[in-house]
Amino acid sequence: MVQPLNVLILENYPIIIEAYKMALNQIASGNNKFKFNVDIAHDYIAADIKINETLDETPYDLVLLDYNLFSTNRPGIISGIDLGIKIKQLNPRTKLIILTSEDDDRKLYNNFKMLKPHGFLIKNDFLYEDLIQALTKVIHGSHYYSNIVSSILRNHKSNKIVLDIVENNTFNDLLSEVEIKLL
Repeated sequence: MVQPLNVLILENYPIIIEAYKMALNQIASGNNKFKFNVDIAHDYIAADIKINETLDETPYDLVLLDYNLFSTNRPGIISGIDLGIKIKQLNPRTKLIILTSEDDDRKLYNNFKMLKPHGFLIKNDFLYEDLIQALTKVIHGSHYYSNIVSSILRNHKSNKIVLDIVENNTFNDLLSEVEIKLL
């Protein structure tokens, strides 16, 4: 039996939208388990309208969200992250894949923690085959993070452990000043 999944693609570049649609079509034709009902929004106003329209109907199962999609015309929604937060609040079961060209590690990490997406990919850090793999994993309930995102998550996790040790007075008493500076 074919399971229909409602997908919303939030992206302002038509060529990238076509790549996402091709990947979804390839997944659908390759397994006969899923059929994708795809909606597209090129800006926040259109995205906000589509999300609000689905509240009373069938909500989106999967959202591909461009991190840097902005709108100055819509109060309360200023970036892709704000829209991602809204999506998660309205339907926590929606699987969210963030796609971005952003390269600021701190911003990426903080936004990852806020949204807890099922997938997070840096646009210059994956190939078409990786996109297929990411979509497939997320659709089946797993997570997928591109290499750069995985590296950022590992680095921030290890940095947090070091900071926790340094900030913990019990460990500070055991460490010399030189050892603390090395941390």
